[in-house]
Amino acid sequence: AEAWIFATLPALWKDRYRAPRPVLLGLWAILGINLTNAFLAPYLLVTASLQNLQPENTTTIIEQPSGREKNRIVSTVFAVVASSVASFALYQTVTVTTPQDWSAFLETCTQDRTYFAFVVDLFLFSLFQPYILKRAREGEQANEATDYIPFVGLMVWLFR
Repeated sequence: AEAWIFATLPALWKDRYRAPRPVLLGLWAILGINLTNAFLAPYLLVTASLQNLQPENTTTIIEQPSGREKNRIVSTVFAVVASSVASFALYQTVTVTTPQDWSAFLETCTQDRTYFAFVVDLFLFSLFQPYILKRAREGEQANEATDYIPFVGLMVWLFR
């Protein structure tokens, strides 16, 4: 979940209706990394609401589209870091985790709200990812099939 929210910053940064950059960066760094879905859902709701309030004849709420190009270097760095973290976590899960670890994890999920929230985050990120990528791609191309593949679709977009 942490790698996923980390990797969403370039897509949120490119969103036409994003919050001003210092606000977005602060919210993402403080709330996004620590509270994950408690940041993302309200942020998307507020920015979508602002988008609906925007008059038709204006091009953007914050700045002109020329300031929204995707920085390939930054996107690649974010993709490499997030992919590395996710790959290591998957490797650890497959090679080190025992059935007792899974039992302890499932028990902890039922007793500790924080653990349960991270499980919910993965589901919510799967739902939000196509929407975030659609907003980031506005004016380019339609959603691609990979946008709907959790985490992988975001990595594909970042590496392009």
